[in-house]
Amino acid sequence: MCPRNIIVSTVIVPVRALVIDWVFADGPPEGAFLYDNNSRQDFHALVPLTTPEEVYWSEEEDLMFRKLQEERRLKEEAMRVKMEKTGRLKAETKERTLKKFLLSQKDVVYTEPLEIQAGSSVTVLYNPSNTVLKGKPEVWFRGSFNRWTHRLGPLPPQKMEAADDGSSHLKTSAKVPLDAYMMDFVFSEKEDGGVFDNKDGLDYHLPVVGGIAKEPPLHIVHIAVEMAPIAKVSRTYAKEVAGNSVISPHLYKFHGIVNGIDPDIWDPYNDNFIPVPYTSENVLEGKRAAKEELQKRLGLKSSDLPLVGIITRLTHQKGIHLIKHAIWRTLERNGQVVLLGSAPDPRIQNDFVNLANQLHSTHGDRARLVLTYDEPLSHLIYAGADFILVPSIFEPCGLTQLIAMRYGSVPIVRKTGGLYDTVFDVDHDKERAQAQVLEPNGFSFDGADAPGVDYALNRAISAWYDGREWFNSLCKTVMEQDWSWNRPALEYIELYHSARK
Repeated sequence: MCPRNIIVSTVIVPVRALVIDWVFADGPPEGAFLYDNNSRQDFHALVPLTTPEEVYWSEEEDLMFRKLQEERRLKEEAMRVKMEKTGRLKAETKERTLKKFLLSQKDVVYTEPLEIQAGSSVTVLYNPSNTVLKGKPEVWFRGSFNRWTHRLGPLPPQKMEAADDGSSHLKTSAKVPLDAYMMDFVFSEKEDGGVFDNKDGLDYHLPVVGGIAKEPPLHIVHIAVEMAPIAKVSRTYAKEVAGNSVISPHLYKFHGIVNGIDPDIWDPYNDNFIPVPYTSENVLEGKRAAKEELQKRLGLKSSDLPLVGIITRLTHQKGIHLIKHAIWRTLERNGQVVLLGSAPDPRIQNDFVNLANQLHSTHGDRARLVLTYDEPLSHLIYAGADFILVPSIFEPCGLTQLIAMRYGSVPIVRKTGGLYDTVFDVDHDKERAQAQVLEPNGFSFDGADAPGVDYALNRAISAWYDGREWFNSLCKTVMEQDWSWNRPALEYIELYHSARK
């Protein structure tokens, strides 16, 4: 029998508890006002062991070991699932890129079916109006297999006939042997030759699937420049340097091939430098988390504003006068801007230090210039930015815009070199993108002055403010485009085989 001023409470003590801890309050946790917590030390009482001490600690050790084992198993299982998904995404991307590569040639040549099967018949469709055979009264097909090395030798020349769909294409058919891994062909104006379309010396080659033979490995050797094709890093850059008196005599050797990025290094699904891993399926969630983390880390205002990222070396080649103007223009449009980069020239570095001091003083919540090299931060900027600005004066290829798209950030670029070859303006380049079997993926501008960069930047920021649903879909679109080495590798393989001839 307890006195009336004694309050009794019964609690269930866990089997393996060692100490019971408590405080008193004048109400439930959500409504309590007064507490008795033993002068902030709380109340504690030992719980007697119900098993011998040695047995208890042995059981504790066993429980801890099992817990660690289970945590490791779950971690390894999560890693295995993630790696499987990564592998599946890579395979799907590679297959999708190959199909787009084949379709991108459709204005000149394609096959039905698009995927050539060993042991079946295939129809080759060719449009001479886009080649050197334009206007020729006849076109002849000359083909073989396995890069012209098939045991049966070349196929007999075949005169092509008009396609059934009423287009400009001509057609012919061929039987694909079971031991074929590649179909090879060229076109000529006559049965015995004349003018040839051999794809500028590369010949036409299309992969064959399902055969019993595999293509042997290609062993690449160093070939003298005077004798070999020269691969430039973009088609447009090859044209831009064509006027050089040293280069012009060798123009026939030039083959512009855009570089690719390493999808293992630049992979938002497996990136340890961003808070939430993401693919195109959850790009909005991933980029939102990255933007919040970027704003927090750099001391920017945590708000939903368009964020323009600039990741660059600060040199005249990179258009530093356009970068400065774009920073101020972004702030005028109520956006945020983050610049990461440094200058090898101390005068330019000091100039940007002064600009950083000015901006951090007047627009500290919306502008941050980090004037150093910081690769982990670059990953976070690529993921957290809405736009990545690349206003280069000249750019042989450019990887920044490719990495930006890998992370679902929309590129804003000047039309030069590889920037022009990889970024297709959403308002002006629909047909040019379609020719590459791509969707428009960014904003671009001509010229090297303030009105030029304003034209692209204003359209981009307005799209963010006025068409968020469309802009969000654009982020997904650019992220699904493949700018790895999958497609350049196909072109390089053809170039290497041509160099061996």
